[in-house]
Amino acid sequence: MDLRNKVLLYFLFKGYVGLIVAAVIKISGNPNADMALAIAMVIKFSAIAGLIVYNFPKIQIFFRR
Repeated sequence: MDLRNKVLLYFLFKGYVGLIVAAVIKISGNPNADMALAIAMVIKFSAIAGLIVYNFPKIQIFFRR
């Protein structure tokens, strides 16, 4: 596994941790937690998209017929 995959997996992990923390903050009644939830989701989805785009040549064999 190269460095770019490790960094993207790190961002994915941090996105999930941020999502859990923001959800706990939202449950506790803070009305400003929506922005934290949105930021965590953007980080998570961008990490997933980065992993797919960077590793597309490796996973392209699954899309061939």
